[in-house]
Amino acid sequence: QEECQPSSLKMNGSGSAAAALVGLGAQLASSGHPWQAIKCLEAVVGGGVAMLPALELEARIRLAQLLLKHTEHAALAKLRLDPASLLLPSLAPHQVGLKAQLYKVLGEVYRLLPGYTRQRKATLRKGLELTEQGKSENWVDAAGWEVYFQGQVAEMFMYEGDTAAAQNALLLAQHSAGSLPIAQQVAVALGQFQVMLSANPYNAGLMHLAAENAETFVTQLPADVSGSSLRVQHLLLKSWKLLREGATSEASHFTTVVRPQLEQEFAALAQSDFAPSPYTSWLSPPVIAGLVHLTLGVSHRPAGKFAQSNAHFNKGLEIVDAELARLKLLNLPAGVVEAHLSLAALNDAHHLLLLKYVVLENMAQISLTQTQTTRAQEQIAAAAELCRKFPGLLRTCCSGLHVLVGMYAHSLSLWPQAIRHLKHARQIASNHQQRTLAEVNLALAQLADGTPASHSAAQDILVPLFRNLEETLGAQEQALVSVSSGLALAAQGEVAEARVRVTKALRLSHGTLGNHQLVTHTLTLLGGLNLTTNDHQQATDMLKNARILAKNIHDLPAHVLVLKQPIPDGNELAPSFRSELPEKYAELQQMVQMATSAKLHNHILQFFVEPDQVAAA
Repeated sequence: QEECQPSSLKMNGSGSAAAALVGLGAQLASSGHPWQAIKCLEAVVGGGVAMLPALELEARIRLAQLLLKHTEHAALAKLRLDPASLLLPSLAPHQVGLKAQLYKVLGEVYRLLPGYTRQRKATLRKGLELTEQGKSENWVDAAGWEVYFQGQVAEMFMYEGDTAAAQNALLLAQHSAGSLPIAQQVAVALGQFQVMLSANPYNAGLMHLAAENAETFVTQLPADVSGSSLRVQHLLLKSWKLLREGATSEASHFTTVVRPQLEQEFAALAQSDFAPSPYTSWLSPPVIAGLVHLTLGVSHRPAGKFAQSNAHFNKGLEIVDAELARLKLLNLPAGVVEAHLSLAALNDAHHLLLLKYVVLENMAQISLTQTQTTRAQEQIAAAAELCRKFPGLLRTCCSGLHVLVGMYAHSLSLWPQAIRHLKHARQIASNHQQRTLAEVNLALAQLADGTPASHSAAQDILVPLFRNLEETLGAQEQALVSVSSGLALAAQGEVAEARVRVTKALRLSHGTLGNHQLVTHTLTLLGGLNLTTNDHQQATDMLKNARILAKNIHDLPAHVLVLKQPIPDGNELAPSFRSELPEKYAELQQMVQMATSAKLHNHILQFFVEPDQVAAA
């Protein structure tokens, strides 16, 4: 698959003048003068010059490519391409590559224009029909173009949350990629790996096959810099697989072990002029570097190594902000939003902005865990501002942002506000995983609210989630659902079943996830349940460990909750719990007072992304 090359067609009179202008436009573009090239090609397609259909089509394709790359005029690019379909019947059979180029550029145009999803699908379908016909006619480039179009189809389905359809498209791409260079085969295998990581419900068997398939292809890459980007992406996907499966301790160990290789590959990639494959979407070096730090930071979080996590997150933010500054997209004026910016800049910044949002979300969650509410306010406000300015690029983050705001309100015991935001997060969720996260946190807020209506609503959420626990949810979600449903049962007096479910949550949070915050909450709940059954020794051990963990991760609400358990007189914990509770409770109330009186407090709670905004984006 190649970009349009200057025409070699031989014509007389005005036809040769048109060919000369097309050739001049190509030379101007390649020598770094895109605006002159655009003017040159506009003169060709502006009318009044006779030329062969193939030359006119080439000129329109090249002009559209320049408009997409150097201006925000996707609509103008579409306007220049609109007459192109009338030229297709006049092309000679050997000019099939021009047809493929047209479908490629049209697909890019429709991708950038709002409301053109149907047209993009139809264009990609025409591209695939063209390659199917080309294979039967021995078109040498048919396989390469099929891989490209199937990759675009997969990307589109992933954007819509249809991972099954995306996987099917990539399976078809893999079948055709066998005759292509190894880099293209690896790119398709990594695409399948990524799709399975995003799949909901999570299928461990298919995930294992996708991971093995990717490993097989990656080992065939040449050792030089040409394979660096693919190797880095493969290492990142392997780390995220461990995180997706809840094996956070293994993920932390893995990222630590492979970090030297990641840094070496990244350095080689940053210093090279290696051209990316036209069949794949390659991540830029700054995005790859930021992803490395995000992965390392996330892997340290569950074990309570927050200093290490924040060090990586801050480094990732530094890298991302430097690149956004280079693109002139950092610290935009107050009134400037996504709609005012060039499409070229937004395309370059898409992954950077997404990465920045995810880093801010993780940092805010750490701040909430450590009861650093003022810092959390700043981080949540920064994440909200990103979503406000870039609602289209970050549309899939909107649900997660409302979950974050709900967690913030929950940490301040503002149950109605937490419930409102979490209901909204559920409403605008773009996939099963987001919806589950919103629902579990919503159920927890409703249980904390304590009214009969809220308790009933929480049960309506938790009963079906627990029923399908292992079939549809990963380890993290299973632990959250188990502890939440155990809490609901405990409130109803069903102590035996509550203990079973909370014990399952403890096993997952400690043995599989290594999540200290979840372990703290499950130990506290189990300790309280054991007190009700007069198993005082086990309760004492659990509550003692819960208090130690709450202190270690500076989780003040969890610490207060441990101290509020009804320790009976004579228990070894009773004196220290009762003397410590007033002090910690006063600290908690002071934190709530400071947070609710801060300027950012109401700003955060008033933030809302309406469903029609998400749909429009």
